[in-house]
This record gives sequence, structure tokens and C-alpha cells, in this order.
Amino acid sequence: MTSDDSSKTKKRRARLLFGIVSPYSYLAHIKLPAMADRHGYSIAYHPVDVMQAKLGAGNTGPSTHDMPIKRRYIREDLRRWADSYGVSLIFPENFESRRLTALAFLANDKRCARTFLDAAWDRVWAKGGPMGDEGLIKDITDSLGWNWDEVLAFERSGEGERWLVASNTAATERGVFGIPAMLVDDQMWWGNDRLAFLDSYLKENAK
Repeated sequence: MTSDDSSKTKKRRARLLFGIVSPYSYLAHIKLPAMADRHGYSIAYHPVDVMQAKLGAGNTGPSTHDMPIKRRYIREDLRRWADSYGVSLIFPENFESRRLTALAFLANDKRCARTFLDAAWDRVWAKGGPMGDEGLIKDITDSLGWNWDEVLAFERSGEGERWLVASNTAATERGVFGIPAMLVDDQMWWGNDRLAFLDSYLKENAK
């Protein structure tokens, strides 16, 4: 399995640790590809389970979903970010992201992670579609020209789940405690709201 996107000409690499289920990952992805291209970087995409990242860092506190006051604020914060980026953000009908997360690893293997995420996030966060719906998943894979029988065979193999365990372990070892996290060299930026700092670093270190 590889985490590289399709470009083979870039020498420097930024890593995006993300979750399909994370609206802030969706927002970061709106800006990050153009930012990386502008400074001559490629992006490696690493799916991570956000709850496992939190637990790996020792964060056993309640989730945002379990805190109504914070949940209301986060929805307003997301609206503001989406408005500032000029994109749609609609909460999905369900958050059953297991299958799409597994298929993100297949996209890595096919070297089309960016286009997979464009398609997946458009349907689940820009349009509010149900993440776990088979029709939605098939629509995404069909749009990429994937063979549906191959998709089902990959899911049955359990490879995606095994790669996710390895990705979670690597994230914890790197000190990641939440997503999205952007990694370049020995530096880490956490959150969509740190993209300006990342942009400055990429500009200063571009070759």
C-alpha cells in the first residue's frame, strides 16, 4: 500500500492525516492541494480513526457529539469556515464512515487519493449524503472508473481495516492527537485553522 497521490514529479512531501467523518478534514482538503502545488509539494494521504488518535494521546474526554453546547458552537464554526471558502457544508444523514475509510486505502494503492477524496467529500459533506449508503459508495467508485466487483473483493479482504490499524499506530507514534493533521519534515500543524502557518512553512522551504 502506498500513500502517494498520482504526481511523481514532486520532490517534497506534505502528509495529510484525515478522517472521512471529519468536516474539518474536508475543509482542509479544499485548500491544501492547491497550496501544495503552489509550493512544489506532493501530498501523501493517511486515513486515521479520530477516536483512536484521541485515545492514543490519552484524551479520554467526551466527544463533541456528547457536549451539546460545544456541538452547537462547532456547527456555527463550520458554517463560517465553509462560507469563507465559498463551499457547501451539509451534515450527512449518517456518519457510518467505515467503508469509505477502507476505500481511501484502495485509492492510495491506485494512486488517486486526491480524486477519491474530492468525490467522497463532495457527496458526504458538500451534499450531505449518507456515508455508509451502498448506493452512494457505488456512485463514488463508478465516477472514478473502479470495478465494483474489485471494490467488494477489497472490502471482503479486510485489507482496509488492517491498514487503518497500522495508520493509527503510526499517527500515535508521531504524536498526532487529532485530525486533520498536516505533517512536513519534523513539523506538525493540527486543524484547518492552521493552514496559514503551513502555507508559510511550505513557501519558506520550497525548492
